[in-house]
Amino acid sequence: MLELALQQIRKEEGLRLTPYLDTVGKLTIGYGRNLDDRGISLEEAESMLARDVRETVEEISQYPWFKNLSPRRQAALVNLHFNVGRQSFSHFYRMIAALAVGDWQGAANEVINSRYAAQVPNRAQRIYDSLVLG
Repeated sequence: MLELALQQIRKEEGLRLTPYLDTVGKLTIGYGRNLDDRGISLEEAESMLARDVRETVEEISQYPWFKNLSPRRQAALVNLHFNVGRQSFSHFYRMIAALAVGDWQGAANEVINSRYAAQVPNRAQRIYDSLVLG
């Protein structure tokens, strides 16, 4: 019975991998998961975060200098990349150039003096501290 119900619901709901508004205006994702009323579980949130962070690490590992950084600096940069996304991260040109030559203070200054820091000052300060202190 369960498999038959799953088949029917998959067919009726259809699969949408990005959020959308359903026919009554509820934010929905997947096979009809009503995010407005039901949300997601802690396990689902943790699973999504772990997957997203793994993907972020893969993306940022394309920079040749990344693997040589201390774990604290790596984590700070993964945090930044996760928060702003691949494209915005790539626009931190001077920070990236400073990291390539091991100029931790210069890289940290680029973070703390950015528009990003004005938007999320506490997070930017923590990233700055991690880059400086290594």
